[in-house]
Amino acid sequence: MFRDTTMERLRHRVADLSAQFAKALGAFEQSALFTGPSVYFHRQTLERLRGHKSAADAIRDDGYLEKMYAMLTAWGLHRMGPGNAKLLDLDDIRRTLLRNAETIQDLERVTILALDAKAASQVARKLGSLLERVRVSRARTFLVSSSKVVHHLLPALVPPIDNQYTLSFFFHSIILNGDNDREVFETIYPYFHALAIENKATIRHAVGRAPMNTSETKILDNAIIGYCLEHDV
Repeated sequence: MFRDTTMERLRHRVADLSAQFAKALGAFEQSALFTGPSVYFHRQTLERLRGHKSAADAIRDDGYLEKMYAMLTAWGLHRMGPGNAKLLDLDDIRRTLLRNAETIQDLERVTILALDAKAASQVARKLGSLLERVRVSRARTFLVSSSKVVHHLLPALVPPIDNQYTLSFFFHSIILNGDNDREVFETIYPYFHALAIENKATIRHAVGRAPMNTSETKILDNAIIGYCLEHDV
């Protein structure tokens, strides 16, 4: 459980972003923060996903998995040299995803904009369990890497999460250690949902407007990044 002061600061920041959501999203779009391979392989992975009847079908496609693997590398999840910022071998990732295909297929029927508050909390717990199982990195912590994988399988439901922007926005300062990853996700997901519902029209209008406005949940992520850039978070 997080301290009351932590949760109060989190709620205040979410309310502040919601009040200036369009402005924050515009700040992201103007920043051109992501270019080159990070944009290219993100879009290529989602395009390949859309060519399949289901996400569970996509994970059986070597072409899709290869694009995802390249995207994860472009998004900074595999670095040369010492340290645990290393992706597992692609065959290991394939086996992990196939073991969770049924859960992935069940969840792809759900979208963040279609949930009510009670359902969002229930879905957060299901997703937290899935993220914990879908491990693609050698690191003990899994939230950042797993969320980026699952975002590219369930882009209408799960936003990608990172340390520099997402977790700084919600918590100012927090260290993931593998034991707290799931609690962190299940705490913040209902706030993602609240932002989505409160800004539904803006989000729907923005899909496809800019290269990284690829889905409803990516737009949530983009607005958070824009807010962090604007407020030096």
